[in-house]
Amino acid sequence: MELKNITTGWFNKARKELGLLPKDQQESAVSIMEICGSCELGKGFTCDKHLKSVVVRNFYYNNQPRKVGDEVNGCGCPLEVKPLSDSYCPLGYWGDRMILVDDWKEVMEQSQNNEHEANK
Repeated sequence: MELKNITTGWFNKARKELGLLPKDQQESAVSIMEICGSCELGKGFTCDKHLKSVVVRNFYYNNQPRKVGDEVNGCGCPLEVKPLSDSYCPLGYWGDRMILVDDWKEVMEQSQNNEHEANK
């Protein structure tokens, strides 16, 4: 999770504890925690970066394309704040800011073009 997202998560946790977090954000966090609580990457209060599972939708994660069926590690984020941040699930289960990919062929072509440009 990026520093901005970590900060936002902890800030929103404090707002929640003080009763200042909007109800819709609280409800969203509860829904996300239900998903995380049943996920195979969840270990204790962390999305364990040493465990692996399968991506459930095509999307970008940290500017890298992820495809359905890819096996990836957990992100290592503390689950007490991740649902209150602007972050999203490393498997694609949830996230308002997630960039979904409808045309995977287009994504792969763009990725190859970016690699080609970087190697010039």
